[in-house]
Amino acid sequence: MAILNLGGQQINALPCFLQIKLGQSGALFLELGDDAVPSGVGDLIHGRRKPRAPATVGSGAFPSRQERHPDHTMASIFTRIITGEIPGEFVFRTERWVGLLDIRPTVSGHVLLIPVAEAVHLADLPGATHAELGIHLARLVVAIKRVTGCPAVNAVLNDGPVAGQEIPHVHFHVVPRWANDGRGYRFSPQPGVGLAELVVNLRTAWNAA
Repeated sequence: MAILNLGGQQINALPCFLQIKLGQSGALFLELGDDAVPSGVGDLIHGRRKPRAPATVGSGAFPSRQERHPDHTMASIFTRIITGEIPGEFVFRTERWVGLLDIRPTVSGHVLLIPVAEAVHLADLPGATHAELGIHLARLVVAIKRVTGCPAVNAVLNDGPVAGQEIPHVHFHVVPRWANDGRGYRFSPQPGVGLAELVVNLRTAWNAA
């Protein structure tokens, strides 16, 4: 779990992927329980549960908080993990993307694919970040299948709070799937109405995007 020590009492601040608690020491850190680590994932992770020195920011691969979002005073918790302010369990790190174990996984092997650039919506990310999404997602899927033995994955983006996004920083959930595992996303198909007009409008919006 993610633990925030500020002095005496404990609270849960984030209901989904990261739980924050107030303890005694005054230091902010993450703690990942053994039951959250998928079998074999240690082979993919560079280091386990070792305190990380803060990354060099501002002039290298990881821009400073001010450079990343000069109009905001608070960075997302993902940004704080990426820059080394809070430790995390990284599957991989590049200049523009990271793969991070979800500390409250839906199932063993659940990984978050997160851009280094901080934005709420996918469309607001820099073009260079968009250009690298596909290759990193495909490689991560291969790694997860190889380690967990799953035959399939869900790759899910909640693009904005109304869609269920709980941390205001773009992230994909890459979740291992097995037959009859009782998980997944179910949609209720409805009769298609006004499809001819809809597709014209969508094409127009596509060309304008």
